[in-house]
Amino acid sequence: MESTELAADPANCCLFIKRSLPEVVQVRVNITSTAFTEDGETPAALPYPGVVLNQKHCILTMAQVRQTKWFETKMSVNLIVVLQLLKDLNKRIPAWAPLSVWSLELMVERCARSKGFSPLPPGRPHLNAAEVLRRVFELVASGLVVDGPGLNDPCEKVPVDVLAHLTRQEREDLTASAQYALRLMIFNQLYKILGIPKPTPAKQNQLPPSVML
Repeated sequence: MESTELAADPANCCLFIKRSLPEVVQVRVNITSTAFTEDGETPAALPYPGVVLNQKHCILTMAQVRQTKWFETKMSVNLIVVLQLLKDLNKRIPAWAPLSVWSLELMVERCARSKGFSPLPPGRPHLNAAEVLRRVFELVASGLVVDGPGLNDPCEKVPVDVLAHLTRQEREDLTASAQYALRLMIFNQLYKILGIPKPTPAKQNQLPPSVML
C-alpha cells in the first residue's frame, strides 16, 4: 500500500486514487447523492448544516450512472464494436468531433433498433457490426441530424435532445461526411473509413503449370 496515494477534490466532488508501482494507474471516484434534485432544492436534513457537495457535479454524476445502466442493458457486442469505430471517427474526422460519447451510444442503438435489432427479447434479427455501421451512415446521410426529430435522451424525465448543441453547419458537415462514408462502404473501400492501409488481396492457390488436370 506504500505506492498508493489518495487525494480529495471537494470542488469537483471526487477522489483520486493513484498507484505508482508496478505501473502508474490513477482512478477517479465521483461522489454524489440521490438527495439532490435538478429543481435547485438542497437536502433539508443535513448532519452538518451548510456543508454540502456541489449540486451541479452531483446531478451530472447521477446522469452518468443512469447512462451506464442504460448502456449495460441496451448494447450488444456488435453494437460496441461499431461504437468504437465511431469513437475513432470522432477523434480523426472534424465533422464527427462535435458529437459526445453519449450521443454516439444513442445513435448506434437507435439506428440498429430501426432495423429491427433488439437485445431483448431473444429471437430478434441478429445484425453484424458491418450492417449496423452501414445503417448508422444511411440514417445520418439521409438527414437524421439536419431535419430529423432529434435524438432524445432516454435517461431523463423531460425531453432532452442530445444533438441540440450542434450548429446548422456542424449538422450539414456531419451529413456530408456520412454520405461520403456510405459511398466508400458501397464500393468496398471500408479501409478508407477506418484509416488503415488498403488490404492486400488474398493469394489464390494456383497449381504449377506442369500439373495437368
